[in-house]
Amino acid sequence: MLNIVSKISSRVVRSSLVLTTTRSFATASPVFKEAKASSSSVPKDTKKKGKKKKSQKELDKPRRPMSAFSLYYKEMRTELGKVDTAPTAAMKQIAEKWREESEEVKEKYSELKEEAKEEYDKKLAEWKAKYPPKLSGYNKFVKANFNKASVTSAAELPAESKRIAALWGKLSPEQKKEWSNK
Repeated sequence: MLNIVSKISSRVVRSSLVLTTTRSFATASPVFKEAKASSSSVPKDTKKKGKKKKSQKELDKPRRPMSAFSLYYKEMRTELGKVDTAPTAAMKQIAEKWREESEEVKEKYSELKEEAKEEYDKKLAEWKAKYPPKLSGYNKFVKANFNKASVTSAAELPAESKRIAALWGKLSPEQKKEWSNK
């Protein structure tokens, strides 16, 4: 009798564990324990995913210019770099100095920021010319068939979009492929 009670109580305990949250279920269920044990036999090196390599397009894209405060921080940090200060403490000190600086000093860094912004805009325009966006066949179809004259307000835009989508839906797969290759 005692043996039957212990079996029943262990089943009740297992079922109550199964009825709890998913996380508890995953760790308490014998099925998941077995699956976890079998998956741990695979070396850890094969499980890890490496960082995604950036494409040449992403590598060539110019970096955004620094803000006026960032330029100020960079200059002040080099001066404070000679003294052993923690980065958080240095940031607090420099931020406090920035708040107390005169408008002339802040204007100087704002001008540096604007110069960097102009240079960035030029580089970004060159980058966009080098890597134009690739349009899908559908987007090319929309550009060719969108009737700007019929859309006079934003309220009419959904109707025009539905009209173009219906036209696209009537095309054969060969015709759609032609649009993709244009």
